[in-house]
Amino acid sequence: MKTITDENVIEGLSERLVLERKRLGLAQETVRDLLGVAHATFSRYENAKRLPDLGLAKRLSDIGYDIGYVVTGKRLDESAGDLTEE
Repeated sequence: MKTITDENVIEGLSERLVLERKRLGLAQETVRDLLGVAHATFSRYENAKRLPDLGLAKRLSDIGYDIGYVVTGKRLDESAGDLTEE
């Protein structure tokens, strides 16, 4: 049985940050500028050296990142868009 470690979680999250940035067609520099973070800081997020905090996750979501996917590795099914409050 495979054991999930903190390192696995951080690496997966970092990979998904890169994938989301590329999906949005954004350069790393553009995202850094939009977030107001230093080059080294954002590079650490994408290279599994540091985890973004919840505030940064919210700001990433505001520029189009699918934060649910970044965190869990799973996207909502398209059918979930049909859900109503009922």
